[in-house]
Amino acid sequence: MFSVVVGGVLLALLSRAALSSASPTARCCQVLAAAVAAWLRDPTLQPGSAGGLMLLWALVGITVLAAGAMQTLMGLLGVGSLVRYVP
Repeated sequence: MFSVVVGGVLLALLSRAALSSASPTARCCQVLAAAVAAWLRDPTLQPGSAGGLMLLWALVGITVLAAGAMQTLMGLLGVGSLVRYVP
């Protein structure tokens, strides 16, 4: 919840678009949930232990940061302009 509020405030302050929107989408949540489910099935992770739980949180954090970095990079490179070629 905190990240949605902070992200919305930053978007409002930094965005140049008249109507901009920023929130976690269902697809991103589903991809992250699938990744967590796969990690929980991994016997080497041992999520029942304190170390395993911390590793799970670290993996989730790294995944979210990597997704944000990829979206930022695609935005800076103007990849969104390719949408006009999608039928």
